[in-house]
Amino acid sequence: VIKPESCVPCGKRIKFGKISLKCRDCRVVAHPECRERCPLPCIPTMTGTPVKFEEGTLANYVSTSSPMIPSLVVHCVNEIEQRGLRETGLYRVSGSDRVVKDLKEKFLRGKTVPLLSKVEDIHAITGLLKDFLRNLKEPLLSFRLNRAFMDAA
Repeated sequence: VIKPESCVPCGKRIKFGKISLKCRDCRVVAHPECRERCPLPCIPTMTGTPVKFEEGTLANYVSTSSPMIPSLVVHCVNEIEQRGLRETGLYRVSGSDRVVKDLKEKFLRGKTVPLLSKVEDIHAITGLLKDFLRNLKEPLLSFRLNRAFMDAA
């Protein structure tokens, strides 16, 4: 390590001169002893994000290789499953708008994954996930397949 970074699984700093591991695909950084606790599935970094990130489609946020799920979705769901499933009003209670906005900016503009384990309020993470899905130009259940979804229901 030349420039100190934070270990994604444990959240502690990796100091100058220490050994760290960095995934070639998703760019997640970890201590060697934290390797087994890295978030899965590995989400390769995107080659580019939409200029106005509130107006992209889901396809704008995925890489060309598997699992083709936006990293924001994977990391939020992993964190919510780890520490939020017993929380009352999990997706109903709002998190801080400022925290949600900051996290969204870090995910969509940053080069690394923000440490969601350091976010104290689980409602901010659920708010981030809701805000991301709500602001897509096309809904998760796409307009093109709307009739097929309705027939299936």
